Amino acid sequence: MKKSKYSKLIDPSICILRGIVLLSLPITLCMVLSIGGGVFLSSPASAEIILQPGFDQFFLGNVGGRTRAWGIGIADFNGDDYDDIISGDTFGDVHLYTGNEDGTFTDQGVTINTLYHNAYSIVTGDFNGDGDMDFVMGSTRDYSDAVVDGGVYLYLGNGDGTFESYAWYQAGLFVGDAGTDVMALAAADVDNDEDMDIVAGDVTESENGRADVILYRNEGNDPSGHPTWIAETIISAPNVYPPLPDQPPYYPPVSYLHSYGLAFGDMDNDGYQDLLVSDRASYLYIYRNDGLGNFEPVQFDRIGTRPYAYDRLHDVFTSHMALAAGDLNGDNLIDIVAGGTDSSWEGQVDLWLNIGLDSEDRPVFNSIGIIGGAGTDTRGLALGQLNPSEDDYLDVVFGNYEGNIYGLFTDIMDTDGDGIIDRFDNAPFIVNPPRLDMNGDGGINYLDQLDNDHDGVGDPADDDDDDDGIQDDADNCPFS
Repeated sequence: MKKSKYSKLIDPSICILRGIVLLSLPITLCMVLSIGGGVFLSSPASAEIILQPGFDQFFLGNVGGRTRAWGIGIADFNGDDYDDIISGDTFGDVHLYTGNEDGTFTDQGVTINTLYHNAYSIVTGDFNGDGDMDFVMGSTRDYSDAVVDGGVYLYLGNGDGTFESYAWYQAGLFVGDAGTDVMALAAADVDNDEDMDIVAGDVTESENGRADVILYRNEGNDPSGHPTWIAETIISAPNVYPPLPDQPPYYPPVSYLHSYGLAFGDMDNDGYQDLLVSDRASYLYIYRNDGLGNFEPVQFDRIGTRPYAYDRLHDVFTSHMALAAGDLNGDNLIDIVAGGTDSSWEGQVDLWLNIGLDSEDRPVFNSIGIIGGAGTDTRGLALGQLNPSEDDYLDVVFGNYEGNIYGLFTDIMDTDGDGIIDRFDNAPFIVNPPRLDMNGDGGINYLDQLDNDHDGVGDPADDDDDDDGIQDDADNCPFS
């Protein structure tokens, strides 16, 4: 490996970030990559090089010319070992797109046809433990006594891309009534009993005047093989202004088409699935799981009057900021993807990378900014492995108001391990991490790698750094 010629120029015990000199911090803190967002100075307890993934966006399908592809789920529904996609639409239909291994999908048409406006929230999993993937859907519309507004319904998979349903309106198994206008769902095994549990969120214009998040504990199957459930409220937020500091979330969803964002992920590496919640002010909250499915909000104390909020993931008020969580850069830490519905974030998808825990074991995130987007209202959001014949990276799927579904295919190939993926790295086989915001754009990323003569070849890999025709080894002034 070529010896770095610039190591003597930068003292590794000093880091300059946004014009602030930070003394005696690990130099790797200065290598955190941030495009389109701020680099936060609350460092994790153990800093390492943070790899920023790249993404290629491709159109995957459309929900039959209809709108609101907001209920998005990913799982292998037909048993061929490739992830498939399901999406709801305004008509209440659920469309199936089967995966072809190479990142393309075949539109199989409508697999479930429910009532209008009742397919805006979907989450997937094997809820009855039979090895076939199922999905759960939330309801925003009544139909007699058969389907209730706020109902949560389970559609058991048959393993061949079809699902069990009942009557002409194709209802699923009733899980419970979560209130009014349920447009947020998430699922995980929250109590470590080896079966999938569900959370569902409603709005404050409900019977109790509060926006609740209800946990449905999976208690195992009844004699017919159907899961049984016990409901309990884990969040109950009033719509008051100004918000009460000790009662998060501070800006809960209020009315129809408003919604929490909900997702699960082990954010503190204790082996338990924590709950992520977003509200109308784009605040992020993390509810820590004690391993038994009991949740308490993490007090971050980053915002004076909002002690339980981590940050505003978008600097806008929104009707719904969708969330998804997973390891998108291969460092075994759970990252956050958020969908935009308003103002400058309209139709956008952005990424926050988990960079570890602070001294009080609270997760710390770094804003990477926009990674993709199209159209308006990217409320449909899910993570899965879309192109297994190409790589084993976790990818992103989003759906928008226009009814279009897109894939963001992840690239984390970093041959030299310097935190810059090969496609952007100006010295992909020789370590050349960015240390300073060289171009003054507010982020530290591949645009800040050392390249003295701006020829696209990074200094560690360039034998003539000042492009004067004299090799550096013989040049008495190699940088000018």
